[in-house]
Amino acid sequence: MKIGLFGGTFDPIHNGHLWIAKSALESCLLDKVIFIPSGISYMKNDVLDVYHRVNMVKLAISDCPKFYLSTIESSKEKNSYSYETVSEYKEMYPNDELFFIIGFDSLENMIKWKNPDIIFEKSTVLVALRGDADEGKANNLIASYIEKFNAKIVMIKCEKIDVSSTQIRHDIKTGLDVRSFLPAKVYDYIYKNVLYKEPENER
Repeated sequence: MKIGLFGGTFDPIHNGHLWIAKSALESCLLDKVIFIPSGISYMKNDVLDVYHRVNMVKLAISDCPKFYLSTIESSKEKNSYSYETVSEYKEMYPNDELFFIIGFDSLENMIKWKNPDIIFEKSTVLVALRGDADEGKANNLIASYIEKFNAKIVMIKCEKIDVSSTQIRHDIKTGLDVRSFLPAKVYDYIYKNVLYKEPENER
């Protein structure tokens, strides 16, 4: 089985995340994609409560039979590290092929992560590129990781990633319409629970 692992804060999950997952699923013929909302992140502060983030992911993927939710990170009461998550999945599925799905911005920062060598050792990294991305820059960075870590990295092109969670939070706070950026169920959940309305530093 070919299993995609797609981690993130998902604060909130949006259509861009779903496009990335669908592109990975189709281009690499994955059997499933597992969405893994982070719990306590050592790299990000001021993240919405995990209860709401998990609920939004559950709603966003509810109509996609090959998308699954995992609380392997969100249920931990300590910092969660991607290398630990990949290692745990490799123990659970020793005979399956793991694919670690990230955006190009995450690949750029991956050298700063804790034990990235373990992620490269135990999985193939799938990197989602925007349609307007600098492929030369991406290829050079990938080549450096291959040389340093003997990494397996595959680029997947996603034409529709013109959205970010940061921008969505800002737009909601300032009263702009974000309906087109979010799955309908997530949009309804955010407004029903009055999320992202208050200043982020008071969350």
